[in-house]
Amino acid sequence: MDPMLVWGLLLLGVAALLGVMEFFIPSAGIIGIVALVVAIAGVVCLWSYETAWGVTGMLSVIVIAPTATYFGFKILPYTPIGKGLILSDPEPDSPDAVRSNASHAQRVALVGQEGAAQTDLRPVGVVKIEGQRHDAVAESGYIASGTRVRVISADGIQLKVRQIDA
Repeated sequence: MDPMLVWGLLLLGVAALLGVMEFFIPSAGIIGIVALVVAIAGVVCLWSYETAWGVTGMLSVIVIAPTATYFGFKILPYTPIGKGLILSDPEPDSPDAVRSNASHAQRVALVGQEGAAQTDLRPVGVVKIEGQRHDAVAESGYIASGTRVRVISADGIQLKVRQIDA
């Protein structure tokens, strides 16, 4: 067996192994780049052995690598390692979810309430409503500190406020 054929197939195998490792070892893509370089070296070795082997190796890399990457990203969230790598929403009955839902309900309950701007809203700042400080976004432009405001919506973690005309 010709050494160029052996080296070509061996390098393609190493490239495949590195490609799999890329999914499980955080490397900012360095392992993937090394896998690509090794795959190219493997194709060059196969091409040096025989044109038919080179074409087959090149087409294999061009077709198999993107397909494997696509399916790797599809199944990763369902693997034990993937579950540890990817953040997920808290379970509905977990203390974090209950706390989050309660605080959202409190913000929604403030819609329509009036208060005062504690800081200048340019357009983000702090307002005081019913004795409590809240992050808020001015509906339009600038609202000076001390100005009376009304909560018009609660979106996410911030309140949207409008200046009350005097």
